Amino acid sequence: MEKEHSKINLSYQFEPIKDARYIISEIMGNFNAELFKIFFSKIISKRINTIISELINNVLANTIDKNSYFCVKIKSHENEIKIIVKNSVTLEQFKLVKDHIKMINEHNSPKKLLEETINERRTKGLKGGLGLIRIVYEEKTKVFVRYNKKDSFMSVITKINLSQEE
Repeated sequence: MEKEHSKINLSYQFEPIKDARYIISEIMGNFNAELFKIFFSKIISKRINTIISELINNVLANTIDKNSYFCVKIKSHENEIKIIVKNSVTLEQFKLVKDHIKMINEHNSPKKLLEETINERRTKGLKGGLGLIRIVYEEKTKVFVRYNKKDSFMSVITKINLSQEE
């Protein structure tokens, strides 16, 4: 018999992005981890923390329109928790993110990709650039992306499979 999970739906909107500080990713990650710890295992709450922190950091680092907003949605249902982070981007930015995500998801060894990327960025003296790879490798999930041409918003989506956690 399958375990029934609690259902939680949360939505946050931060506007304008220019007022958000990088610490918001840590605060949101920690807050949601503590909240979900009430209903789910510690492992799930840690995964939520990492995913939310990384996705918000990506928004803050790559937003062009600092007067726009970003949204974080977390929805648990049946056997998964879906996390969506949405923000305004240009079509060119979306295409770059889409190609990057495709490369990450299709790589045969996310661990090796993470190691190679760390070494390459260290050699070039670059910071960051590891968030989506960390999500796929450390959280053992895929990342997906959608673009809404009407409002120029990109949604980055990932899921935590609860049936694998039991």
